[in-house]
Amino acid sequence: MDSKITKEIKKAKPVQWHEVHSGVSVMSLPPETDILLKSNRQPWSDEQLQCLPDGIRETKASNIIIEFKYSESVNLRSFRQIVSYDHHYKNTHKLSEDAVAGFILSAKETNKSTLHKFGYGPTDKTGIYQSKNPMLENITVILLNELSDQPYNAYFKFFANKKNAKKTAFKVLLQQPLSSDLFHI
Repeated sequence: MDSKITKEIKKAKPVQWHEVHSGVSVMSLPPETDILLKSNRQPWSDEQLQCLPDGIRETKASNIIIEFKYSESVNLRSFRQIVSYDHHYKNTHKLSEDAVAGFILSAKETNKSTLHKFGYGPTDKTGIYQSKNPMLENITVILLNELSDQPYNAYFKFFANKKNAKKTAFKVLLQQPLSSDLFHI
């Protein structure tokens, strides 16, 4: 069924359109995020805080969408993906803006000029970058190689690509008591 605007476009003169359609699906399958962390409570529980890195642990959102860049660098496509996931997840689940927070986690060294290009600058937390661009202000970039050596960062920093960062995270994890309550899978 054509919308009113589609009918008007079809009648437009002198431009003749080859085809004009409305309500066309733009994708065959819905986008899938790399990781979704959901909490049924806020603020985070003490157990959750033990394994949430800087950047995520400060958010008030109960739905955390993560685009994880392990072998590729942060780039335009990364930002398009996370903005798409954020938008579709909120709409599909009828969630408010503050109920969802998006994160790009990068295991590789990220070019600072790329971050700057998208309005990102460092925060008061090492390895955490926030954008002043309105389209990206709820998307945080976490550079795993730069995270501090706090025990709660080690679970994520273990995936950094720099040997020293990974080695430090491994040492920190070995020193931590393992709680069976940390992960409910």
